[in-house]
Amino acid sequence: MKISTSTPVTCFLKRSLWLSVSFMMIMLLGSLLGSAQLLQWNTFGNVGTETTEPSVTNNINIAGPVNLTQGTITTASNANRFGGAAWFNTGNSNPSTIANAAAGNDYIQFIVTPNAGFSFTATSFVFSWDRSGTGPANVALRSSADGFASDLGTVTGIVGNSFASNTISISGLTNITVPTTFRLYGYGATATTGTGGFDIATNVVNVQLNGTTASTSTAPLVTTNATPSIIGTTTATLGGNVTGNGGSPITASGVVLSQTAINSVPALGGTGVTNIAGPGTLGAFSVSAGSLAVNTQISYRAYATNAIGTTYGGASGTTFYTHANTPNAPIVNGATASSLDVAIGSGDGNPSPTEYAIQETGSNNYVQSNGSLAASAVWQTASTWGVKTVTGLAAITLYTFQVKARNTATVETAFGSSAGGTTLNAAAPVLTATAIADFGAVCTNTTVGPNSFTISGTNLTASNVTVSTLNGYSFSTDNISYAASLSIGQAGGTFSQLVYVKFNPTLAQSYVGNIVTGGGGASDINVPVTGSGINTVPSVTTGGSSAITQVAATLNGSITADGCSAVTAYGIEYSTVNGFVNGSGTPVPSSNLSLGSFSAGITGLSANSTYYYHATATNAGGTGYGIQQSFTTPGLSAPVATAATAVSSSSFNANWQAVTGADSYRLDVSTSPSFASSNATDLFFSEYVEGSSNNKYIEIYNGTGAAVNLSDYRLQLYANGALTVSSQVTLSGTLSNGSTIVYKNSLATIYGGTATTNSAANYNGDDALALFKISTNNFVDIFGRIGEDPGTNWSGGSNTTLDKTLVRNANVGGGVTTNPGAGFPTLATQWTQFNIDVVSNLGSHAYNAISASFVPGYNNLAVNGLTQAVSGLSSATNYYYRVRAFSTNSISSNSNIINVTTCAVITASAGANGSISPAGPTDACAGGSQSYTITPNACYSIADVLVDGSSVGAVGSYTFTNVSASHTISATFVLSTYTITVTSGANGSVTPAGASTVNCGANATYTITANACYNIADVVVDGLPQ
Repeated sequence: MKISTSTPVTCFLKRSLWLSVSFMMIMLLGSLLGSAQLLQWNTFGNVGTETTEPSVTNNINIAGPVNLTQGTITTASNANRFGGAAWFNTGNSNPSTIANAAAGNDYIQFIVTPNAGFSFTATSFVFSWDRSGTGPANVALRSSADGFASDLGTVTGIVGNSFASNTISISGLTNITVPTTFRLYGYGATATTGTGGFDIATNVVNVQLNGTTASTSTAPLVTTNATPSIIGTTTATLGGNVTGNGGSPITASGVVLSQTAINSVPALGGTGVTNIAGPGTLGAFSVSAGSLAVNTQISYRAYATNAIGTTYGGASGTTFYTHANTPNAPIVNGATASSLDVAIGSGDGNPSPTEYAIQETGSNNYVQSNGSLAASAVWQTASTWGVKTVTGLAAITLYTFQVKARNTATVETAFGSSAGGTTLNAAAPVLTATAIADFGAVCTNTTVGPNSFTISGTNLTASNVTVSTLNGYSFSTDNISYAASLSIGQAGGTFSQLVYVKFNPTLAQSYVGNIVTGGGGASDINVPVTGSGINTVPSVTTGGSSAITQVAATLNGSITADGCSAVTAYGIEYSTVNGFVNGSGTPVPSSNLSLGSFSAGITGLSANSTYYYHATATNAGGTGYGIQQSFTTPGLSAPVATAATAVSSSSFNANWQAVTGADSYRLDVSTSPSFASSNATDLFFSEYVEGSSNNKYIEIYNGTGAAVNLSDYRLQLYANGALTVSSQVTLSGTLSNGSTIVYKNSLATIYGGTATTNSAANYNGDDALALFKISTNNFVDIFGRIGEDPGTNWSGGSNTTLDKTLVRNANVGGGVTTNPGAGFPTLATQWTQFNIDVVSNLGSHAYNAISASFVPGYNNLAVNGLTQAVSGLSSATNYYYRVRAFSTNSISSNSNIINVTTCAVITASAGANGSISPAGPTDACAGGSQSYTITPNACYSIADVLVDGSSVGAVGSYTFTNVSASHTISATFVLSTYTITVTSGANGSVTPAGASTVNCGANATYTITANACYNIADVVVDGLPQ
């Protein structure tokens, strides 16, 4: 079969169409799911003839499902569509208008009905719409809220077969509580046969009404009853009224209460709050509260709860006081002929603020605050009443008393049980006693006194008068013999006896009590006595301090009173803590007490430290402490540095004397006697020009003291807050000491001096610059802050990096080598600002910086001993060292400065065929001498000896004297030669004849020939016949 070229084209177009539709459906689905949904429909699977389309999803607060229905349009077979034909009617404009559609009922509609108690707010309508070529190209959404009079929104120009997602935003339909009809009118149709409607190509939601729902209910309405209907001592009946449920059923009601002092506004779950549940319904209610505190203010509020929340009756609690308990019977005793003692009975459970009134029942009069009886009730607390002596009573008469109480709100109780007592006969036996003076505070196991009191009696019988036992006291009638109690005989009638009392406490406690005295037929009486046992500690005064050094001091104290027992120990206690707790310091005992004063020496102190101390003394009762005093130890003295030892060409030992109180020492070593240098630490930026247009210049200065090879440096630009280099250039050439080099932007024009173009000079006021040293892999200067974009510029003080010229101050001796933590902190302190385009300072730099100068590794070096090896030095060089003493709180001033010159090095070398001794480098210390011996090998001789490169001849020895600098000595050697002179007598010959030069150790051969007829008679070598 032959396939024409149109076939694949058709297939391609169909595939393209499907891919486009699929993509559109996914986009539509995403749009639909992007909002809160009220209702959703899916028309996929329709045949097109459906007259209703139920919603597939509806909000829980919307009645559903909700059907899509049509107006006057007719159904038409279209797969996956809900819609139809007849969107265009006879007499319509062509194309039809929205007015045509509204008049012809050309719409699809749905009705939204919120559930009871809820409202809805519509925010948007999202849908996919498809049409035939003559179908409705425009749609408009309207609602019954205004009788379908106006558009909520429109979509126009809908393309057929596109399935595009369309959105109509809705406003003005807010918190709707009634059923509302929405109609989507179709217009823009051109023929009755034209079709259109909701359509989709995939099984997804393609029609959706978005919006929100809200409850129309409110929290309940509730009031709290102004007063409890019943109040008891621990109970109350409280109530409220739920006057409205807010449109939501009441789920709980009741009363919350708490003690006002704990929580004056009770609420559910609050501190100290008790919840008493009510009926949980509308209307008035009451609840019973129990277990309340007696005579206590209570705060309470009624509440009610529904689904919306909880409401309380009143912003603050309504209050009331519970009633007081009815009092117990009073206590009545202490009868005399005209008085009785009355006290409030204990144990009635009332709190201390409760007040009481005492009534004498025979007369119905009340006890007054002065002990008399009168008609008006006097209210006082039990503690205020105390034991009240009721006076003005008749002799030999029974008096009965009863008590009532009232709460803080002055609500009274009934009277409690009564109690009574009978006054005595006026002629009855009576004992009285005078008062005893207070014994005061007395040391334990010490007897003091006597004090005394007098017992008097009238109408007594003849029975003995007794004085009963009381702990701590003894009694006597003659101040000679004392006993724990007395029994005194008497004849009756009138009686008087002086009784002596001594006090002997055995414990540190109160000895307040009553001496019970009785007998003679009279009632017992109490004779109050007071005293206390004490066991006091010594009284101590802290004295001054003396003999204070860095490590020791003498501290003084005195004992002004021993206390109740002998002093067994005394001394000083000290600490570094101001106000240290007694007994927490370091104790130092003393043993030199004299006339009450003592001292103690303390050691092991630290220099420049404040110490706090007080005197102490101890007896059997404990330890007494004086008032804290303080002293401060002096700072460390400067060490005395001594001459260096073990001096070599590369090292020496620095030495110094010990300093009292020093924990360690700090050593400085320098090649400068002032330990300072005027040389800069490295190259640095000396001028920065951020001028108009491209006039950018950056100047670098060399103040190091020596010429610098610039190829070891890079100029780097970090633009716009970059952390990595934006542009960098390796420099070239040599920069001599005290000179500058200027780099410029390639388009800079305002400076007429020598300047080198550099691409890193393409900067603005918010860009950082850096000078980077390659050999050390470190920055030697940073301008600005790498990694920070300050906006348009950095600023510091009145200085700014934008449109200004900045010149480095003359006292700056080096660059910024570490990237700042924030901003440009040295801008205000190291630079002087000039106006834009000022370039008159370029090409030179004023410099007068002075900086510390130390041998590397020997700046403030911590040393624990009195000597330190200093190594890595240069030969024949003057060095200086100084030292400081160090402790935790003190650093001394510098010691004297010691100058030491390292030994010179004499380097000896020999060429081939000989030697020099000693060979190699040899230290020769200042002022010393060094001798050398030069020895040639056999058959060689010394050719020359060079000292510091100059010949001293072919000498066999050489001595350096008074050495003050390093030297070199070298020797060269030559082979020794000899001359052999040959002569021959007559009649023969020797060859070679004459004089010949022969190297030492070489052979020379001679031929001796006799003439004809002659023989060799003799050969003589060096005069000797051979």
